[in-house]
Amino acid sequence: MNVFTDAVDLCHFCQSHQCSDYCLRQSSSKISKQRCRMGCGEEYPAASGKTPGWEITSKDLIIEDLCGFKKLSLKRNHPRLLQTSLYCLQAWRANCDVSIMIYDSDSSFPDLVKIAEVTDYVVSYACKENIAYSLEREQLKDFSRRLVLVSSITYFISFSLLIIGCV
Repeated sequence: MNVFTDAVDLCHFCQSHQCSDYCLRQSSSKISKQRCRMGCGEEYPAASGKTPGWEITSKDLIIEDLCGFKKLSLKRNHPRLLQTSLYCLQAWRANCDVSIMIYDSDSSFPDLVKIAEVTDYVVSYACKENIAYSLEREQLKDFSRRLVLVSSITYFISFSLLIIGCV
């Protein structure tokens, strides 16, 4: 089997999204159709689990996801394939969808609250509300909050010293 055929087989096996009870959520209490929380659209007909999939695009875009975070959306030639690195996929040989989140900030004066929000988002995604990891998730969130607090204090002291001319 050649490398290309292997990559195609792996994409079909573990990188193809099919909507199910796992991702379909009720759009509103009055409508019987459900919406895919992964972004594949609204099911049609109702209760079928069939959604249009992701939009096919010919170029890479920066988009805002359902939670309001900016991320890189790579060009897509199939409405059901997850974004992935073929090198990672062939090495890992399992689902390894990739999302590159974009933190748009002044690097000289980073917004520490935004950094904490991104950290919380990544931790919650990585842990996915798994009971076994709930303690670890809380510890990671606590650590990131402490890191933001220490960074804020350090930044405040440095800025204060700069203002009074000690630096």
